[in-house]
Amino acid sequence: MLVTELQPDLDRATTGAKAANLGRLLEMDASVAPGFVLTRQALDLFLNEAGLLAQIQDFIAHAQDTPPQQRTTAFHQLQAQLATTPIPPALGVSRKISTPHQVGVGS
Repeated sequence: MLVTELQPDLDRATTGAKAANLGRLLEMDASVAPGFVLTRQALDLFLNEAGLLAQIQDFIAHAQDTPPQQRTTAFHQLQAQLATTPIPPALGVSRKISTPHQVGVGS
């Protein structure tokens, strides 16, 4: 499963903590905007297909030993790469998502 609706009882290991916590809010009848979740499987597929996984793992592995300014620069470079990398065909996305609603993106 690559995408699922934002709903109660989401599995943290599959969807990540933020989506699972939003699902818990739904369980408590809190006001949560409707939405969807890209699963960790989708993230892994994207990073592998785009060739970014090794770079991110390297960044994480050396973050503690890297001076703050250099670490910030490396982070911004990775962030720019992620933002400009096309979605791989393996994810099956054939068009851009358009919505009249505000879209929140997070980790």
